[in-house]
Amino acid sequence: MTSTTCLVILVAALLHASWNAVVKSGDDKMLGLALIHIVAGAICVFLLPFANSARPSGVALSGVIGDVSLGLLLAFSPRVPSG
Repeated sequence: MTSTTCLVILVAALLHASWNAVVKSGDDKMLGLALIHIVAGAICVFLLPFANSARPSGVALSGVIGDVSLGLLLAFSPRVPSG
C-alpha cells in the first residue's frame, strides 16, 4: 500500500470518527446531522474549482444519488431513537 493510500484511509477514518462524535454528543441529533452536511457542502463548493469536469451522465447520476440519500435521511431520521 502506498503512503498516499494509507494517508487517505486514515483521514477518512478520522472524518468518520468526528462525524460520529458530533452526532452522538449533541442533544438534537438532526441539528448535528444538518451541521455536518452544511459544512461538508461548503468544503465541496470550495474544492469544486480544482476538480476535473464531469461527463453529463455522471452529473445526472450524482443528482439521483443525492436525491435518494436525502429522501432516505428524511424518511428514516424520525424513526431513529434519540438516546
